Amino acid sequence: MNAKQSNNKNICGKQIHLIRTGQYDKKHKKITQDILAARLQIVGLDIDRTAISKIESGSRFLKDSEVLLFAKALKVPVEVLFNVNINSNK
Repeated sequence: MNAKQSNNKNICGKQIHLIRTGQYDKKHKKITQDILAARLQIVGLDIDRTAISKIESGSRFLKDSEVLLFAKALKVPVEVLFNVNINSNK
């Protein structure tokens, strides 16, 4: 594990960002962090834009229960949020 990986507090944040910004696929349109926060509140997670930003950047831990709610709010299977290349140095 390199220094950059050891500072990352979650492995789903990058994928959450890609989905939220419309880079995951064409059916998922770009939404703001504020809209995602509103969707998350609807599904039962009280979170704000700042916390979403920290999750996306990897500077905030993400509980397993939160991962489930992010998947629901983003309308993707949970597995999509874990779609990472563990051998990557990025």
